[in-house]
Amino acid sequence: MRTCEKSARQATADRERRTAATGRALAEAEHAGRLAAELDAAVSRDAAAVADHAHTAGLRLTPADTEPDRLAERSAALAAARHEGVRTVRAAQQVARGAEQTHGLARVSLDRAQEAVTAAEAAETDAESALEGARENPQGEAVIPTAARITAVLRSVAVTGDPCAGIPHIGPDGRYAAGVLVGAHTKEHAEYVGATARARRRAARIAACETLLAELASQMEELERAQARADAALDAYAAALPRTTGITQALRQLDRAAARLRATRDAADAAQGSYDESVAACSVVERALRRTAAEHAIETDRVDAVETATRAFETAVRELAARRREHARQTGAAQAAADRLTAAAEDEGVAADTERAARRRHAEEAAGLEALQEAVGAEAQEVMRQVRETEDGIDALFREAEAARTAQHGAIAYTAAAEARRTAATEAREVAAAEEKDTARSLRPYAARGLLDILRCPPARPGPPRKPM
Repeated sequence: MRTCEKSARQATADRERRTAATGRALAEAEHAGRLAAELDAAVSRDAAAVADHAHTAGLRLTPADTEPDRLAERSAALAAARHEGVRTVRAAQQVARGAEQTHGLARVSLDRAQEAVTAAEAAETDAESALEGARENPQGEAVIPTAARITAVLRSVAVTGDPCAGIPHIGPDGRYAAGVLVGAHTKEHAEYVGATARARRRAARIAACETLLAELASQMEELERAQARADAALDAYAAALPRTTGITQALRQLDRAAARLRATRDAADAAQGSYDESVAACSVVERALRRTAAEHAIETDRVDAVETATRAFETAVRELAARRREHARQTGAAQAAADRLTAAAEDEGVAADTERAARRRHAEEAAGLEALQEAVGAEAQEVMRQVRETEDGIDALFREAEAARTAQHGAIAYTAAAEARRTAATEAREVAAAEEKDTARSLRPYAARGLLDILRCPPARPGPPRKPM
């Protein structure tokens, strides 16, 4: 009887333990499932971020490239090719900027040369004007009209038969006009038609000739006297002629101005040649830049954005790989929790069946004991008391054994949890080491000694010696 009761109590306690274990397993499974679902959503977000960064960087990333076994290798190859393209386009841009600077300098030199030519031409014109002024007025005296000026004035008088021309003119019939001055020149008698007219003309001409001869004789005498006076005046004028210093200086300045003009024109021609060469060089460099940008599918105004997107793509790929590893680990943990939940549910069912069987036997044994007690006397009661004491001792021993088993199970569970934490820490350390190695590889181009010297980075100091493992 006591054995059946004890068995029933033990079955109930075992069933309650199994129920509690099933509850814990269910909570662990639900927690692992939630973590796995969150990691699955995080993997999807990271994959979308990788795709977005790849699109921004212009990387041709296919769905097959995002498979876990190909993602690291394929993304590294694509990122390396994109970085190489960015470096190539930047080198072409640097060459283009140099050509543009050369073009700008050539344009400035050409403008200055043209300004110098203009200034030299103005200086030459001023020198010519100064020379002409020095020739016309060596010492600031009254200006005497030159033959060219007189000729120009005479040429300004027109010969026309229109009395209303409105300009100074002389007509073939002897009429003339100069503004409000209008007149004509005519003869009093005919000179060549008729004998009387011709005789009168001859007599008049003879008289005029005799008069002219007399006048000429008197004029010759006067001219001889005037010549004497003129000779004396010429001697005086010769002594009073002005110096040619101003004209000489003006000629010298004109020569210098002409020389400067020739030199500035030569310099302007050279500057024009340099400018034309720089324009041609700029055209060649721009074509090369466009060709390089087209070959690498990088727009010249988005080089920095492409490089930033490529680096973001590399970071996102590393995060996606780490997230996938964590998701795989958590999925395994969730599956293990589900397996434990299934096993705990099965154990709980078995414990419930055992409890029902024990209770049924206890009920049967209790009914038999009651019948037996009614049938036997005091001796049987003493025997039953001794049996109960023995069963109580056995129960105490069973409880101690159960406590020992509980302590053993707790130690096993603690050991398993510690092992799981150690495994998780080892995996996290491996993930962190892999990410650190990836970061170090990405920073390897910047670790050159020459670049570090330019950045004024001190040389690395040796660290403490490593302890033997």
